[in-house]
Amino acid sequence: MNINGLNKILHLLSIPLVAFLILYPSWMYGELPERIPVHFNLAGEADRWGGKGHLFVLPGIGIGLYLLLLFLAKSGWLEQQSEDNATHLPPSMVGYMKLYLLWSSLTTLALFATISFQSINVALGVSDTLAASDLPAYLTAVLLPLPFIIYKNNRDIKRYKTLAPNKD
Repeated sequence: MNINGLNKILHLLSIPLVAFLILYPSWMYGELPERIPVHFNLAGEADRWGGKGHLFVLPGIGIGLYLLLLFLAKSGWLEQQSEDNATHLPPSMVGYMKLYLLWSSLTTLALFATISFQSINVALGVSDTLAASDLPAYLTAVLLPLPFIIYKNNRDIKRYKTLAPNKD
């Protein structure tokens, strides 16, 4: 599968996560107590509480980060950086960078959806803490593709420098 196909799949996978981040807190709002957990320590225990309105802060941050990463991947900024500096990156490298930004945006949405869901469960008394494995799992998901991307980029840069005319 090519990069464009993977980009489309990542976009399609992000749609239900964005919908969940908006709809689930809205749907659960009426069932929540007036005070809900708004921050958790490293053990996953609530260490700060706030009003129900805080329920929408975490989804807002998650969707905001998603939109920022999506903008960086789609805006042409990467291509412009390649043209403006002396490296003149090969198009495939820019494609992999865009793919990684989209992957990062998807995993960020997944993390915020998971934390929102678990925060609501803590507020409802369904569970006492957040799952301690969420952050390491998120970091693993974000960092896992990097060795592949670095390998592909190094290979493509060597090939590009061999085939590209000397710009000096």
